[in-house]
Amino acid sequence: MDEMFEIVECPDCKKPEYYGMIHWKDGKQHCRKCIYEIWAKESKYKWERSKSDYIFPFYDDGIDHTK
Repeated sequence: MDEMFEIVECPDCKKPEYYGMIHWKDGKQHCRKCIYEIWAKESKYKWERSKSDYIFPFYDDGIDHTK
């Protein structure tokens, strides 16, 4: 199994996320849900998650690799 599909705990919210989908910001790790919230708060423009901005259990390819 590819380690990028390994499920880890988000250090921020403690919810599951794929290792390959953890984002770094300001020296801290965040799952996609957390990083999207951060981007929305920090954006000068109104940034919203699109339909292709998946969160767990969907990977960046739109597939649920937990099955």
